[in-house]
Amino acid sequence: STPVSLVSALTRAARMGILIKGGMHIETARGITDVALDKTGTLTEGTPHVVATEPLSRFDEQESLSIAAAVEARSEHPVAQAIVAAASRRKTASEFVSHPGRGAEATVDGVKFRIGNHRWIHENGLCSASLESRLQEHEREGRTVVVLWEDNGPLAIIAVADALRASSRRVIGELEELGVRTHLLTGDNATTAASIARQVGMTSHFS
Repeated sequence: STPVSLVSALTRAARMGILIKGGMHIETARGITDVALDKTGTLTEGTPHVVATEPLSRFDEQESLSIAAAVEARSEHPVAQAIVAAASRRKTASEFVSHPGRGAEATVDGVKFRIGNHRWIHENGLCSASLESRLQEHEREGRTVVVLWEDNGPLAIIAVADALRASSRRVIGELEELGVRTHLLTGDNATTAASIARQVGMTSHFS
């Protein structure tokens, strides 16, 4: 009966879009105590979009987005693509440099601009008390925030959000009921990670 049960399980899983290579993996699965899941595209829809742009200096919202999109145009990161999609006007950038895990920089209209995450802002000594407060407010809502800046200081905050999949909370709840602890893995900041983990009921998060 065991071979028949394994074949039945493999077939049912395949119909649900889950490919399992061999019956031994099904037998091993009974011993799983922890599952780690990525955020973007797994718990979320995978299509982030800009939900807020806050100018901090001489540029208005549209100009800030236009410059940010020019800097991010050559990046493949989902946040960068969301910013590019949100810009109604396009500028051209040169001297693009990517900083993995931080952000990017490029020259637009003869000026070098940088756009990066909370961590990079701290590393560059640009996170004043007021800016920190604004970033944390967005992060508590589960948003990813980046800051556009130049040598004279921060120019704009851009907040990006990705909707949770409708099934995420249910699936996480079912796993937790089975005694399987669930953990969120993300390159996002700790505050945003904690917010998403809390919304879906996960055991913990790592960012």
